[in-house]
Amino acid sequence: MEKDIITESFLLVSEKNLRIEKRSLEQLQKRGASPNVIAEQQKVVGELTEKYEEAKAATERIQKQLGETAITFNVVDDATGNATTISKKIAFVKNNRPINSTKVDSFISLIANDKYERAFPIIVAEAKFLMEKGYEIYNLKNEKLSEEEADKYFVILDGQHRCCAFARLVAADGKYEIPNVHVRNKENIGAYLVDINETGTSWNNKDRLSVAALTAKEHSNLFSNIAMLMSQGFNPSAASMILAKVKLSTKTIKQAL
Repeated sequence: MEKDIITESFLLVSEKNLRIEKRSLEQLQKRGASPNVIAEQQKVVGELTEKYEEAKAATERIQKQLGETAITFNVVDDATGNATTISKKIAFVKNNRPINSTKVDSFISLIANDKYERAFPIIVAEAKFLMEKGYEIYNLKNEKLSEEEADKYFVILDGQHRCCAFARLVAADGKYEIPNVHVRNKENIGAYLVDINETGTSWNNKDRLSVAALTAKEHSNLFSNIAMLMSQGFNPSAASMILAKVKLSTKTIKQAL
């Protein structure tokens, strides 16, 4: 039997179920249902309310703790194959792929229920190295890192959703280690991300437009601003129309990548 894990999806489902049962209670009261029937429905609503409040409190606690604690990375030496445990916090380079909360929730469930495939590699870089190359680095709470704290962080290049899942589980007082981690201190992060993802064939346009801000030799500010609008909820087409006045073609985006 799988564990009930507190995720954003779990909280939304809890809230939805509570709304449904509350409406049912209101309808029963309006129709003048028997006191016993109403009492049973009130019991259901009470139980769901308690579960929802517990899930909400847990979510808020996890969000507050998220990124505060270092996580153990099992870093593999490519030459020897030996793994070393290193404690670091998680960070991201500006304009890498956007984080999809649904994907994070899926990985949380896999990891918590011991179904995560440990053979999948996680690719990271040293935050200090990337900052020295001029990249902007942000922590899990989307706060820009200073050079003074850079040594405490690994920047996740590939495996962002998986690492976010591990981080949320650790924030929920879990003891987890991130397996099969490989360090790649690449000077051209944009080009590297494109290479390891087969020129973006596994990405959607939102992913491609975001990473284009790291690779575009011309108009990098345009792609960076498009990425900023997308992070605010605009879809790729709308963001492109607002800033470029046209919907950017697949060919144009590939050229930028």
